[in-house]
Amino acid sequence: MSLPEEQLGLLDADLIVVFPIGVSASDVTGQVLFEQLPAVQDGRAIVFDEDDEAIRLAYSANTVLSVPYALENVVPLLSDALT
Repeated sequence: MSLPEEQLGLLDADLIVVFPIGVSASDVTGQVLFEQLPAVQDGRAIVFDEDDEAIRLAYSANTVLSVPYALENVVPLLSDALT
C-alpha cells in the first residue's frame, strides 16, 4: 500500500511494518510525521532496510522455500516489537 506523507497520521496500529520500495529506509524513518506515530514512538515499528535484503526478498517471493525462511526470521522481529 502506498500512503502519501500527509496521510501518515491516519495510521493507528499496534504494529507498523514497512518494506520501502524504491526509497531507502531512512527516507521513511526520517519523516517527521512517521516519527510522531504512536506505534513508532512506542518502538512498535519495523522498517526493513538494505541490511534486511534476504528477508525482504524471501517475504516478497512467496515460494515454497522462501516462506519458511521469512517466517523464521520475521516472526521473532514481530514478537520483539510487540513485547
